Amino acid sequence: MAFLQRGLKIKFLATLLLAWTLAACGTTGTPTSPSAQSFFADGYAAARKSDWAAAETAFSAGLAQNQNHAEPFAGRGWARLNQNNFAAALDDFRQAIALNADDASAWAGLGRAQLKLGDYESARESLTQAVALSPFRSGAFIDRGLTFYKQGDYESAIADFSRGIRANSRTQRGFYNRGLAYLKLGQTAAAIADFSAVIERNPQYTAAYSRRAAAYQAQGDLALAQADLDAVLSQNPTDAAGYVTRGALFAAQNDFPRALDDFSRALELSPADAKIWRERGKVFYAQGDYVSALDDFRQALTLNPNDASARYWQGLAHYRRGNYAEAIAAMDAAFLLTPPTPARQYQRGLAFYRAGDFPSAQKDFDAAIADGLDTANGYYYRGLAQYHRQNYAAAADNFSAAIARAENFTNAYRQRGWAEYRQGDYTAARADFEQARALGAGDAVAYPLGLVAYRLGNYPLAIAEMTAAFEASAPTAARQYQRGLAFYRNGDFESALADIEAAINAGYESANAFYYHGLAAYHLDNFPRAVVDFSRAIELSPDMSGAYRQRGLAEYRLGQLNLAQEDFAVAANLSADAPAEYALGLVQYHAQEYRQAVENMSVAFEQVAPTPSQRYQRGLAFYQLGDYESARADFDAAIAAGLDTANGYYYRGLTAFHLDDTASARADFNRAIALAPDFGSAYRQRGLISYRQGDYAAATADLETARQLGSGIASAYTLGLAAYRQGDYERAAQAMTLAFEAAPPTPAQRYQRGLAYYRQGDYQAALDDISTAIADGYRTANGFYYAGLSAYHLKKYARAADYFTDALKQDGASTAAYRQRGLARYKAGQVQLARADLDLAIKLRPNDARVYFYRGLLIRDEGDLPAAIQDFNRALELAPNDTTILYTRGRAYYARADFAAAAADFARVRTLDPAHSGAGYYLGLTQYKTNAYADAVQSFSAAIQLSPTNGWALYYRGLAYRRLGQFTAAKADLQRVLEVAPGSRAATRAARVLKKL
Repeated sequence: MAFLQRGLKIKFLATLLLAWTLAACGTTGTPTSPSAQSFFADGYAAARKSDWAAAETAFSAGLAQNQNHAEPFAGRGWARLNQNNFAAALDDFRQAIALNADDASAWAGLGRAQLKLGDYESARESLTQAVALSPFRSGAFIDRGLTFYKQGDYESAIADFSRGIRANSRTQRGFYNRGLAYLKLGQTAAAIADFSAVIERNPQYTAAYSRRAAAYQAQGDLALAQADLDAVLSQNPTDAAGYVTRGALFAAQNDFPRALDDFSRALELSPADAKIWRERGKVFYAQGDYVSALDDFRQALTLNPNDASARYWQGLAHYRRGNYAEAIAAMDAAFLLTPPTPARQYQRGLAFYRAGDFPSAQKDFDAAIADGLDTANGYYYRGLAQYHRQNYAAAADNFSAAIARAENFTNAYRQRGWAEYRQGDYTAARADFEQARALGAGDAVAYPLGLVAYRLGNYPLAIAEMTAAFEASAPTAARQYQRGLAFYRNGDFESALADIEAAINAGYESANAFYYHGLAAYHLDNFPRAVVDFSRAIELSPDMSGAYRQRGLAEYRLGQLNLAQEDFAVAANLSADAPAEYALGLVQYHAQEYRQAVENMSVAFEQVAPTPSQRYQRGLAFYQLGDYESARADFDAAIAAGLDTANGYYYRGLTAFHLDDTASARADFNRAIALAPDFGSAYRQRGLISYRQGDYAAATADLETARQLGSGIASAYTLGLAAYRQGDYERAAQAMTLAFEAAPPTPAQRYQRGLAYYRQGDYQAALDDISTAIADGYRTANGFYYAGLSAYHLKKYARAADYFTDALKQDGASTAAYRQRGLARYKAGQVQLARADLDLAIKLRPNDARVYFYRGLLIRDEGDLPAAIQDFNRALELAPNDTTILYTRGRAYYARADFAAAAADFARVRTLDPAHSGAGYYLGLTQYKTNAYADAVQSFSAAIQLSPTNGWALYYRGLAYRRLGQFTAAKADLQRVLEVAPGSRAATRAARVLKKL
């Protein structure tokens, strides 16, 4: 960039030479000695030749003899600046300005050094001073424009670049940087004009060609973009970056062969550039050559293991090859390096889905949609994950969302139909399956339409649809059995027998299959075959009362009266003489077909009044369906009719609990425990009620009893929650650990144990638990926040800041997260970022004293004591008795030599906290500084009483005694310093004073 700066340097050197001539004539300070002037002249001569090392050496030699002039400091500053020694240059420019505050060149140099060091706010202030002193200084305007550009204020940057161009119409740097700013704003025509202006002035300026190519590409002028990139490469055939840019252009046009040629040429020139390997891998991926793509991504990651994009694309390639575990691992690694976009989170969700990990898939789809993914496929696949997790209502909602975004989404209609079917909404399911058929699903929906027709009692239609489905593709055994049931319900027993027999021969050997095969044979008067089938059903399900009853009927028809009588007796014992529908309902209940169980039992009760135990049994079926009102009605009726069992009261208590009638629930659990004192589940449920009501002591007692009675798995975790609520964090962690040993914890449960560890102060254990919970999907604002707090306490400040950032992604209005991230960044040395966080925390919550305090600390450490004190003042307005803030403000006043204000703060601290030794020490210092030696002795004595080994307090009390003429006491204190703090600075100074006493 030397040719860009040449004009500025010539003007600068001319200014320095003129200034130096004036200085030599005595116009600025004391004339230099001939030796110093000679060195300075050598420095200017070297600078004119751009020999910056020689210039620095000469200026340094001169300054060693005479430091009374601004211009040599500025000269050495520019020499150091051009050697990229920005920190040293900064010191020189500041020295020059201290000697001559009107030196525009020094202000310009200071601004550029600050710009190079990333201190954009300070740079802007310095450059503003430079242009105020010299309004036509083109370089200063351009540099100030760069400070705006670096901070994303492109409009202001353009304004300054334009001022620089007006001051010097030949400035290539001004046009180039203004073009970049226009490009950032999407003003491609203006950007092209500026880059063209640079090329007119310097046809060899390859960066201008590259950036103009980017602008052309943004406009869609791909031919012009390619022409510019061709020009770059013709000027510099070894420009690897040029090949990369042109390769990307070809890839954007799907011209993959030429893209590969360019990327491969770039790799020949720069084989160690991980980015090029990654970008070529993406071209291979776009061509469908996933093996080559993986090879390139692997090479990119060998060169740069922290390339998040390469990790992600590696995951995509694995996904395309069906390697879902590898895809997930690669994407996990990418997301640890860089938080994922919604689209990338969705893609990992697809990998989890394909791998059959539906909970993880749903978590990723949830996160992607929450972060802004609003596509039909996003909702569709989240619906599929929920469907596989049997969350059918949520699945249906998501399929509806997918349809709202793509009204002809055939598969979404079909899947929504299945979700509705699983919820028992057969009419809605039929409408969706028919819509899917209308959109082209064809035979794919024939079988589910048959199922719906069966559930709606339209057995002929069910048979017709299922038959059409079977003609399109061979049925599974389960589907063949289902059509057999439709034939059976339609009275076509021969077809039913054939279908169910085919299903059994294909491996569908369930008790129900043999039972219905037997029923079909029975209706066809094939009683021997029916007996064989019912016997097989009984072998598979010995408590199947209907099979006993039906076998009894078949045996009766065969004249085997004794056998029939035995089977009826067993059936009667199993079904309490209930009709066949009730017995069928019992079988369906045990097969977890709760809706059908309720239907059959209700039919039975219409025919014969139920016994209390039968009413109780239907109540259980309602309970399993989640119909707690109906369940409670049955349990009430059963108990009123004489059912007095622990289980009866227990299940009625459960229904009351689900209906939020905790008083009735508690009464029922009490009765269950009275009837069965070892009923662990009843203790557990009663403990849950106490927990919900905030009676944690009672909850703990019941849950501990439940654990001892064998309900440990179900009770230990809740026991831990109760202990946590009582502030017994150690017991909480122990109970939760016991629960986790019995059953793997959910992410939320692991997070909860992390909180218990955090409250104990075991921050490493807390971080381990909470970070694991986050990795497993517990991506909540609180989860990230407490992970950040734990990391902060472990002094892992960068990691803590990352966690607080994640918390803010979940809850952008969290004052605490901004405050804590500010502290973490402050501890990590990221002062500007920390300041921004604390400013925003104050904006969100202007009455938080601690945030003002922390910002004051940060400002204090930057050296701006007045501004820091303002923040401490505001903090004390909100928390006037906070001794930490008072003490810290006192220290700030002390540093400003405002001893009266400092003394007032330290005295206030001692009043509020007499055990605060630091306040006594600093109060003594302020009194010593104001010659109040007797008061100082008292304050130091109070500090020493609290901290007998405080060497500095002893030292200064000794000095105070000396000022008071109490030399014996002074010697004793100074000698004591040597004993309690040997080798310290206080001891060194004490020894020096002792020699004078």
